[in-house]
Amino acid sequence: MADKDLRDLERYFRDPKLGDRVLEVGLACQACKNVRQALRALGFHGEFGQIDFSETYDVTLARHVLRFQEALKHTSRDGRFGPGTRRLLTRALYEQFGDSIFRRMTDPEQRGLGHIFVSYSRSDRARVLDAVHEIESWGFNVWFDGNISGGERWNASIQDKVQGCYLLLVFLSPKSVKSKWVQLEVMYAFQQSKDILPVKLDSLPSGHALEMVLLTRQMLDASKDGSSPAEEAEFKCALKTAIQVAHRRQM
Repeated sequence: MADKDLRDLERYFRDPKLGDRVLEVGLACQACKNVRQALRALGFHGEFGQIDFSETYDVTLARHVLRFQEALKHTSRDGRFGPGTRRLLTRALYEQFGDSIFRRMTDPEQRGLGHIFVSYSRSDRARVLDAVHEIESWGFNVWFDGNISGGERWNASIQDKVQGCYLLLVFLSPKSVKSKWVQLEVMYAFQQSKDILPVKLDSLPSGHALEMVLLTRQMLDASKDGSSPAEEAEFKCALKTAIQVAHRRQM
């Protein structure tokens, strides 16, 4: 796993309200409970089967954090849980168990709450599906109408999904901006004051039907052919950041 992906997993041991603040005795949050679970899995917090649902950073947890710091020869061996210890614990946990163990924890950012609605043209399905899988790998829920035929697209179910989303992610191409279904979805989201994030897949015709609606929206560009790895990484980072901002606004 790339370092950026490991850094993303560090969120399990970081409270969104506290940011990078050091966890120490007296604090209470979901991240403290996850630290307990991680240390138990690695053998630094009692027996693996022992259940402890406490979200408080108490003296016992501090003692086990200290044991972990000493075992991994961390430069700060103080029983407090700062960015360096967070990084060490995330890497140690991933190297031993992979990412499956993180799915057994509660995500402090609660990325699984709510959903992103994806609006697109069928002709772009393959490219859109790649992006959907990437977003799902980040822990976000995506509503993608992959099994609905074109004639069935705009119905009460679609309307409910747009109304219930916290972000409409629209993939723009010459065909999608002409699609009456994409136009309906974007216009309905606009009327509902939903966050809308356009992603340009190809060069767009001037004066297309959605141009005025999307004029003031942040637009991400995925249209570059043969993008370098650095450009692709930059696009993914921008996409994830925009989704995180919309999700935090919902929360």
